[in-house]
Amino acid sequence: MIRCLPILALLVASCSGFSFGTTTTQRPALTRPAIGPDGTFWDAITVAEQQDREAFMHLLSPQLVYLALFPEAQLDPVEDQEEFDAQRREIEVELQQFETVVDNFAARYMHQLAQTFRDKFIEVGEPAYLIQYTGTGDRAEGPNRATVTVAIYPKGPMESDDKPEVLNITFIQDGRRWLIHAIDPDPLKGAFVR
Repeated sequence: MIRCLPILALLVASCSGFSFGTTTTQRPALTRPAIGPDGTFWDAITVAEQQDREAFMHLLSPQLVYLALFPEAQLDPVEDQEEFDAQRREIEVELQQFETVVDNFAARYMHQLAQTFRDKFIEVGEPAYLIQYTGTGDRAEGPNRATVTVAIYPKGPMESDDKPEVLNITFIQDGRRWLIHAIDPDPLKGAFVR
């Protein structure tokens, strides 16, 4: 009976969740959002291929759209979700008179993204988060930033000195969702006339 005690102790410890040492499983971080910016990137590619303007515009930050139409404009940095929402309302009011230009903007960006990623291998790096703002329970809530590096490879063979096309996509957090905030290099920078 006494010989069974060590085995029984190990069995109880394994069932109770007591662990000896550390685990290699990455624990979820409360400061990281549940759905990351890389998910927003894949959604944008999907809706661009489907030419779904409304869904595409839902994935872009209002600041991205505004600065595409008014590249000389300077927007005040936002410090919290209320400021972000107020800036969004101002931008939406100002862009109402340019509805046709905004539609052209969406159509051209969707076409450009669909064309850029069609028949290519896409490698999306880990998001790099800049978490400055949190909400209840220390969960990340807007307007935090994140950047994803995307490498685009042709499906055919590449020469040894060929480099993939690389895009750095910056996201801004709106509440708990991520919006595309900037694309660098922006293939359509300065292409929109209002």
